[in-house]
Amino acid sequence: MRQAGDLKARTAQRLDSTHVIGPVSQMSRLERVREGLRRALERLEREPALARPAAWPAGWERDVESRPDYPAPREALEAKMLQAGQDARDLLGWAQTPPEALRQTRQMETLRRGSREHFELTPELTPSM
Repeated sequence: MRQAGDLKARTAQRLDSTHVIGPVSQMSRLERVREGLRRALERLEREPALARPAAWPAGWERDVESRPDYPAPREALEAKMLQAGQDARDLLGWAQTPPEALRQTRQMETLRRGSREHFELTPELTPSM
């Protein structure tokens, strides 16, 4: 910052990240799961030679192109959360087949970690509370 001229020499300065961390801390669980899905799907979209799974168009529409309707009833939001978990599980399962380099991307690791945090990864897939 000093080199850029934003901070004078021999001056103490505090940096506040509240404007960055604040909005993230207020994201709902559904938003965090869907954001992980969106980022992973967009990363995989940049690989044109990759064969897409059959569920790709529906997942793309649900997780990239749409946003949660927060005035919706709680049951509808819970159903969206379950669907997002199923989409994440399916995408992570499908991602076992592409090249190793894609499995190790930051986006796929974030999706893996988010799925473990928000779901009990059993065959029934239940959101963890």
